[in-house]
Amino acid sequence: MTLKILLVNTFYHPDNVGGAEFSVRLLAEELLRHGDMPIVVATKPHGSDSVETVNGVRVYRLNIENLYWPHPDTKASIPIKVLWHFMDIHNRRMGKKLSDILGAECPEVVHTHNLAGFSSAVWHACWHHNVPIVHTIRDFYVLCFRRTMYKNGFECTRICPECRIFKSVRAADTRFVDTVVGVSRSVLDTHLRHGAFAHAAQKVIYNPFNPVAKHKQVKGIEQMGGTSSPIIRFGYLGQLLPVKGIEVLLEAFVTLPFGTCELLIAGTGKPDYVRYLQSRYSAQNIKFLGFVSPDELLSRIDVLVVPSLWSEPMGRVVVEAYAAGIPVIASSRGGLKETVDDGNTGLLFDPDERGSLYRSMWTFVREPELLNRMRENALRRAKDYEPEVVARQYRTVYQETVALTRRKRSNTSSV
Repeated sequence: MTLKILLVNTFYHPDNVGGAEFSVRLLAEELLRHGDMPIVVATKPHGSDSVETVNGVRVYRLNIENLYWPHPDTKASIPIKVLWHFMDIHNRRMGKKLSDILGAECPEVVHTHNLAGFSSAVWHACWHHNVPIVHTIRDFYVLCFRRTMYKNGFECTRICPECRIFKSVRAADTRFVDTVVGVSRSVLDTHLRHGAFAHAAQKVIYNPFNPVAKHKQVKGIEQMGGTSSPIIRFGYLGQLLPVKGIEVLLEAFVTLPFGTCELLIAGTGKPDYVRYLQSRYSAQNIKFLGFVSPDELLSRIDVLVVPSLWSEPMGRVVVEAYAAGIPVIASSRGGLKETVDDGNTGLLFDPDERGSLYRSMWTFVREPELLNRMRENALRRAKDYEPEVVARQYRTVYQETVALTRRKRSNTSSV
């Protein structure tokens, strides 16, 4: 059964901001290889709405109908940001634009992802066109205007007063969604616990990895001949932000015996914060690389560390590491505890427990022979996240959602 699927996400290649953009692109291109017809709708910062083809996929880029484009590099004052968020509660003009595309394309199903800039108005548009909706939860946009459920150094267990107005509208609009997919059980359960997506069918499908990284890095492992470097090379890959736990990692690393290991940090952040980190942690065995590709970092390290303080919905970097045969040390929060098999593909640590990350890192320094066993386990685990596996799971969800919606409509019309 060939399907025409409309994929909606805030950004799309080459506007790659985070893991969502890579995941949506891999999904779209894999669906195309299956013979389906994926069509992508994303935002753009200015100019007229446009249509182009990217690697065979038709992509609509819509000029955002708000005060600015929500790209991380965009600078705006606090009052402008506040107004932007209020306009994004229900952006009728973006909903109208999507409605026009639905009328022109007539897809069998719409698959929404990150909706910042679009707002839940797109779900209203789909409902008015009687198009089934599958939504993948990739952050906490429905519950929290920061999208992290993390504030002032602590995870939010309740909805903050300033988030309630956003949550009240968006959570109510989830009634239009037919099937909700969590990129982890953790992120799905958090939304259900707060009353969102209560009427939708529920699935968990983890993010895919980029298969290019797998091929490049496996070759490197073979060249090492299965032996470990006498110096354990730890790595960090991601934005340099406090919520990502970068200082927790640096504090743990500097307590390890000098000469036994090194730390490579790949990523960028606000210049002032990056300069602060470089000044405070200026040891010879700590290298700030700036922006580098995942392949480049993974080819140079033995263990990846993901020290997030917020409950990452999944942490796509974990499966990228697995595909390269790299074990992972990760915080036991959110979806990370689902993707890291403690003791087999890596180690979990408790960010609330002093010394927990240090002990995990010291385990690899003390027992470097663990690397060989965990490399093999990581490579085997990576097969669960191959793009074709993930695309096959989503195709099943699309087919089930279309069939379910048809049954609902048939039952409604017969009443």
